[in-house]
Amino acid sequence: GWDDYTDGKITNSFFSGNLTVNNAGDSSQAYEIGGLVGEFYGTLVSSTTVSGNINIHLGTDYADYGMGGVIGYQYNNVRWLITNTSFTGNLTVDSNSYIYGGAGGVVGRGDSIGDIKNSYSSGNIKVSSGSYIDYGVAGVVGYMSAGGSIDQSYSKSGIEVNAISYINKIGGLNGGYVDVMTIINSFSLSDIVVNSGSTVETVAGLSTSVSDGSSIDSSYSIGSVTINASSTISNVGGLSGGAS
Repeated sequence: GWDDYTDGKITNSFFSGNLTVNNAGDSSQAYEIGGLVGEFYGTLVSSTTVSGNINIHLGTDYADYGMGGVIGYQYNNVRWLITNTSFTGNLTVDSNSYIYGGAGGVVGRGDSIGDIKNSYSSGNIKVSSGSYIDYGVAGVVGYMSAGGSIDQSYSKSGIEVNAISYINKIGGLNGGYVDVMTIINSFSLSDIVVNSGSTVETVAGLSTSVSDGSSIDSSYSIGSVTINASSTISNVGGLSGGAS
């Protein structure tokens, strides 16, 4: 991958190799890992493809702040755009401790408002934790903390999420967001399997929730959602896990 600390742009680019991260120490942790870019402060990714496999294997500490097939973690103080971009490899993340803050086929986590257009993920995504998983696993974007939009994009990724404890915010297209999110002319064909030794909350075929002025328009999900848990299961839907 590549770290960009400027208002940069990536266009007409690809990565087809395999990226493997092994960190098996007693206090190991991972931040911001992506097939093309780990930490991206730029404003545009366009006409870009990642077809390689991303494998992240941790020890007894945690994974945080974004693991993505194309972009691990995105942040900028202006609106960003990802367009005509795809992930066709496989993304695997496993830790003996917790996993927090977003894993997705195209983007793991976006921390400023952004838009994803004409983009897709078709590789398999598997995230496993010896503790809990929170704040977003999904086919296209794991977690968007400032909201934005997904337009004319889709996921065909098989998604499997496993944890000993709590699991929260799993979606076929979008795992979680804050502020206003618009999904339009997009869909998910993802089959989702969630296995928890405890509680599962907010799982959906397309997007985990629709609230606070957000909307889903001309979009659909036709994948399956399967949940196995030993305790409470709540906020689960074929399209969205909740609406208000």
